[in-house]
Amino acid sequence: MKILQYRLLIFGIATLCFGIYGLSNLFYLKSDLIEIKGTLKNIINKTAIVEDRRGYKSNLTELIFSLNERQQQYHLKENIGYDETNNEFDRLKLIIDRSSKISIWIKKNEIEELEPTIYEIDIDNKIESNFKSLHSEHFLVHYCLIIIGISSMIGYYWLKYPEKIKKIFN
Repeated sequence: MKILQYRLLIFGIATLCFGIYGLSNLFYLKSDLIEIKGTLKNIINKTAIVEDRRGYKSNLTELIFSLNERQQQYHLKENIGYDETNNEFDRLKLIIDRSSKISIWIKKNEIEELEPTIYEIDIDNKIESNFKSLHSEHFLVHYCLIIIGISSMIGYYWLKYPEKIKKIFN
């Protein structure tokens, strides 16, 4: 029984840590970001059909661009379901094509990566897109990991100290 208790505690701590780590990547401050300025080198907007493991097909749209001043490529991806086009990405492509100056906000620790995650795009000193919604798609998974971790740790204490737990709830 003690082995089960310790496994439950270790499992709880591990899932709690994974959940908190995942949530820490979803929430960020403006001070965690760095601005990269430049002019447009090239831009591509493409849509592809993707299939998940259950065989369901949907459209994935991707906006890929690079700046003259950097070697990095910037990717924006969004699953648009059964729609043929992504109006937001089409609008962004038009605005970026016509712009003279682009600012991209990425995390400071991703400055050397070839494909950093974009958190905001400013075009000609005007915020055009803020991508908080794109980065929160896995929020539910991390939230569930935190709940499972806390529940496992409560289960450990429930098995280890049943009388004290009964006193708390009675």
